[in-house]
Amino acid sequence: MMYLDLVLNLALLIALSVVSGFISRRWPKKSRTGPWLQGLLFGSAAVFGMLKPLVLGPGLIFDGRSLMVSLCALFHGPLAGIIAALMPTLCRIQLGGVGAFTGILVILSSLAIGLAAHFYLKPRQNIPSTKDLFLFGLVVHLAMLALMLTLPGESLWLVIRKMAFPILIIYPLATVLAGRVLTEQEYAADALEKLKNAMKNLDTTLKSIGDAVIATDRKGHITLMNPVAENLTGWPLKEALQKPLTEVFRIVNAESRKTPDNPVEKVIASGRTEGLANHTLLIARDGRECQIADSAAPIFQEEGILTGVVLVFRDVSEEYRILENLKESEEDYRRLFEEHAAVKLILDPETGAVVDANQAAADYYGWSRETLKKKRIQDINTLSPEEIAAEIEKVKKEKRIHFEFRHRRADGSIRDVAVLSSVIRLKNKEYLHSIIHDISQRKRLEAQLIQSQKMESIGRLAGGVAHDFNNMLGIIMGNAELMETRLDARHPAMAELGEIKKAAERSTELTKQLLAFARRQTIAPRVLNLNQTIEGMLKMLHRLIGEGIELRWHPEENLRYVRMDSSQLDQILVNLTVNAKDAIAGVGMMTIETANASFEEGYGETHGDFIPGDYVMLAVSDNGCGIEKEHLPQLFEPFFTTKPQGSGTGLGLSMIYGIVRQNQGFINVYSEPGKGSTFRIYLPATDEESCSAPDAEKTSLPRGKECILLVEDEPALLQLTGRILEKLGYEVMAAATPEEALSLAEQHGNKIHLLLTDVVMPQMNGQELSLRIENRCPGIRSLFMSGYTANVIAHHGVLKPGIHFLQKPFSMKDLAEKIRETMAR
Repeated sequence: MMYLDLVLNLALLIALSVVSGFISRRWPKKSRTGPWLQGLLFGSAAVFGMLKPLVLGPGLIFDGRSLMVSLCALFHGPLAGIIAALMPTLCRIQLGGVGAFTGILVILSSLAIGLAAHFYLKPRQNIPSTKDLFLFGLVVHLAMLALMLTLPGESLWLVIRKMAFPILIIYPLATVLAGRVLTEQEYAADALEKLKNAMKNLDTTLKSIGDAVIATDRKGHITLMNPVAENLTGWPLKEALQKPLTEVFRIVNAESRKTPDNPVEKVIASGRTEGLANHTLLIARDGRECQIADSAAPIFQEEGILTGVVLVFRDVSEEYRILENLKESEEDYRRLFEEHAAVKLILDPETGAVVDANQAAADYYGWSRETLKKKRIQDINTLSPEEIAAEIEKVKKEKRIHFEFRHRRADGSIRDVAVLSSVIRLKNKEYLHSIIHDISQRKRLEAQLIQSQKMESIGRLAGGVAHDFNNMLGIIMGNAELMETRLDARHPAMAELGEIKKAAERSTELTKQLLAFARRQTIAPRVLNLNQTIEGMLKMLHRLIGEGIELRWHPEENLRYVRMDSSQLDQILVNLTVNAKDAIAGVGMMTIETANASFEEGYGETHGDFIPGDYVMLAVSDNGCGIEKEHLPQLFEPFFTTKPQGSGTGLGLSMIYGIVRQNQGFINVYSEPGKGSTFRIYLPATDEESCSAPDAEKTSLPRGKECILLVEDEPALLQLTGRILEKLGYEVMAAATPEEALSLAEQHGNKIHLLLTDVVMPQMNGQELSLRIENRCPGIRSLFMSGYTANVIAHHGVLKPGIHFLQKPFSMKDLAEKIRETMAR
């Protein structure tokens, strides 16, 4: 009866091994679920065995828990082993009795030996031999037998007498038997996983192959297709499986439309790779046809048995069409050469003779094809014969090269061209095949870009020159005015001083023009009434257009105000007036009109460069020659002009566009060739009140008694301006550097009322100096002076709000009035 109980426990272990194999296949060891399930399985089996044990006495039981725990730890690792050990441990504690402590020690020793063997034998990598398993079982159960020494004496002898043989012989043999079953289960699971991975890799490989692949068995029934094959045949794999190859892979000869031999039958018969004949068409399920290239190869097992055929094919319709075209290469070459829109020449590199020229070349150069063929490239290219010979040698050496030349045409004009030349071989002789592309327009644009960059550089230079020049003019004008105040009006030197002032004022106008040309002039937008401003310009505009053109002025009553610099309005009107004058040949009419306008969101569907709101419209119309429709999109591009060369820069309208956009406005142009043009400029209306007209000239200069901190890095100008300010009644603290000014502000901060500073200075500009002094002298006013602000106090030439600015050079009157204006605000 004792051995029957042990056999039942061993049978349970064998059954357990089968279930363990199922878990290994379903949940691989790499997953987290597998070790948990294995531990629960072996632990449950151990507990079940403990409930049906071999009972030697009260509290003294034997079962298969040592096998369960040790084998679980050996094959499934620490997590599974600990779970498997924990469950019987808890059960043994629950059962109690004289052998409880010993039983727990047996479970723990089985776990420890199992884990040690797991890391030593590495059963996941190496198959444990029968010897390894027997020794493993023997060690586990020798340890178990040794732990019996913890039993009381009577119980110890009972166990040794009845269980020594089973423990040392039957238990190790059971370990070998169960271990072999588990090993086979483990390796079956690993083999299955490797097979799945191999199938997955095969599937990925087949899907990645650019060619179509179909595999069949020996009978020609389809067993595999990749997506490319599905696409070309029109058959999904699930529908094509086990169908005859001839039903899915329908091929015919492209010329005879006859069905060729079955490729599977050919391979089975020959036992080697077979290819399809040329001109084979594949007919897809939906009737599509494509030219294919195909090969069929046998599939052999390791034993050399032919088990099937694999077909690899691809769509070569495009290649086939190219090959077909090559059959007519001479005719196609002629058509490609003669009818191509590109200018093409065939040249003899030895003599430079034009061997052939297409019709596009004849049209471009202005000679007939026959005439061109009588010419040499030396007659067309403006380079010297020696230079041309050198360039031809480059082509012969490099086989393909790109040039830029200047070519002469039949009418004598010279055009910039890009030439791509390559060596070709015709009738065993090398020629140059040249494709010519006119790049005259590109060259013009490059020249315009260079001109634009040059103008930008000149602008920077002009700004710097104007700054220094204005300083010198300020010294001249200031000293002249001071001398006038000291001399009697009848003094003989008064006339010379007047001439000096006039010369300085004319020079001042020159610097203003220089800054305007360079787009560096500082502007100060203010509220304007366009009607009033334009009316003040009408006489000048009349003189500008001459007597042959009638100027009509149609202002709208109650016109709303705009905010802009009046000098910008002058630029707009002068440029548009000059354009209108140039557009009218002889006698004509020009109209200037104003109106209020409002636009809503819907207007933006056709005019994307506006903001909805109220505007003031300024329109300038003429009945001149008008503008061609194709020119309208380019009208505001820099350097674009329809005027004859030398009579226009192409910058006038782009300047107008920039001014209008700077003031958040937009422009509409309407023109018809032969009828005239209308430019409508829309400027945002403002609700601010118009600035009052300047007061009449005063006979006396405004004076003051405030304390002024004067900062100027030009010593002569610093001394002169200080004397002028003192002449006007002010207390002056003069500083030649920003650091000196900061020091004075620190000492006399409460006394200073106004900072009068140059803008462009070394170490620190006027704006930075003003901010630092304002922190030390709250409430101080600042007045900036400069011949060129360099965007320190103005953004793109527009003064920032609240900035008081005095343009150098200035008169004593300008300085006196600007100081009072600054102090009053």
